[in-house]
Amino acid sequence: MKLKEWLLKKYLPTWAVLEYSDALEAAKKRVQELEAENRQLRAYINGMERGLRARQPQIKIEGRERE
Repeated sequence: MKLKEWLLKKYLPTWAVLEYSDALEAAKKRVQELEAENRQLRAYINGMERGLRARQPQIKIEGRERE
């Protein structure tokens, strides 16, 4: 048993330990969701960067007559 778990179970009432564990599980789930969203957005950004780098630069020269 870890020290933190032991301290929680020894000095906190049961309802507080249960609330803490529920809040911790909810926070871990939210972190996983945000990490998945971050991976998806990073993949999108990498794809956009790769696409922009692959574009060939276009040089447009406008011919003007001298006056």
